[in-house]
Amino acid sequence: MNKLCFFLFFMVLQSFSLSLIAAESNKDEEIAFLKEQVKLLMQRVTDLEKNQKNTAETKKEEALLHKVEKKDGLQWEIRGYAKLDTVYSSTSAGANSIGDEFIVNSLIPRKDQDGEDGQLKLTARESRIMVSTDYAFSGGHFKTFISGDFFGNKPSSSETLNNNADFRLRQAFGDLQTEYGNFRIGQAWSTFQNLSAFPHMTTLGVLPGQIFTRVAQIRYSWPFEQGSIQFSMENPESHFRDSQNTAIRPDDDRAPDFVTRVNWTPEWGHLSLAGLLRDLRCDIPGVCEDDATGWGISAAGRIVLGGKDNLRFQANWGDGMGRFTAGTVYPGAIIDDNGQLQTVEVKSMMLSYQHWWSERWSSALIFNIADANNLSINPNAIEQLQTYNVNLLWWPINRLRLGLELLHADSELVDNSEGELTRLTFSSKFIF
Repeated sequence: MNKLCFFLFFMVLQSFSLSLIAAESNKDEEIAFLKEQVKLLMQRVTDLEKNQKNTAETKKEEALLHKVEKKDGLQWEIRGYAKLDTVYSSTSAGANSIGDEFIVNSLIPRKDQDGEDGQLKLTARESRIMVSTDYAFSGGHFKTFISGDFFGNKPSSSETLNNNADFRLRQAFGDLQTEYGNFRIGQAWSTFQNLSAFPHMTTLGVLPGQIFTRVAQIRYSWPFEQGSIQFSMENPESHFRDSQNTAIRPDDDRAPDFVTRVNWTPEWGHLSLAGLLRDLRCDIPGVCEDDATGWGISAAGRIVLGGKDNLRFQANWGDGMGRFTAGTVYPGAIIDDNGQLQTVEVKSMMLSYQHWWSERWSSALIFNIADANNLSINPNAIEQLQTYNVNLLWWPINRLRLGLELLHADSELVDNSEGELTRLTFSSKFIF
């Protein structure tokens, strides 16, 4: 019995000893495991601090890039793009002429006049800088926008020296958005034109079928479900020509141009109908002493055809519209030999189809036509214009667009002479 008790006591003691040894072994393993976990946690903390530092530096770089600041609720941003256009024209528009860089409808070379065949220009003047602000308050938003490019004055010797060109103001306005409607005050695109109907093109200039002008204005917009109605008073500028096709700007305007536009924005696009009313006046002793009323109607829009493909259009008709369509090629009126104003009727149209081949490749086919009446006393005036564009645009990365575009333009004058231009443009647009 004593031997049995001794044996059992020995076995219990051995088991307890083994347990202590195992516990000690497990303790060592746990300590090693905890040390490994602490090491991993320290590494994670180090990585997080590094990432936080990188994120802070990235945000700082982005802030420096876009200049986005917030102070007392005000947010502002600088953006724009650097763009180089390589332009080859079949015929030069003349020495140091902007017509070799920019489509100017009145400068389309005439077939019956000698001109330099083949003209190459490289220009970065379309490069643009834009500054915008946004201030939120209890009743809405107050926004401002200023933009400009480098199509200002360019000395004739510029290309000989350092290719300098003056900065030019494009837009500068403030928007006040409230529950009572939206107000825009400043220089902006005319209310008479629908920006969503602009074609996707890389050629510089104004196509003849477009309503295209920026002007100082006071605009009121009242939004409603799927649309808005807009009213504006815009800076007037009467532009006439005499029987010798000499441009005359009398600066005798006494009333603003009035514009009304209705916008409809269904899910499948954007449509608009706009009306224009103008007072044309000329009081130059011995030249002209008369006034007339000008008017215009514009229907424009963008229709989504499926995916990103879309159709854009403008159809314009008016009498005395002048500078609102096709640039300055059509005056608001002709001054006859008696010093009276004969308003010029213009009909114009633009049609553009854009097709996306993939997420980064697209093409557009663009057709424009403009036709004017009541120009018969001016045999050198351009009566009809047509342009055809086809392009291929590629976005290799999100902020870089490369484009190749072919344009052909035809003009017909009152005396039945004709003009013609073919132009190939390669552009690179770096967006910031």
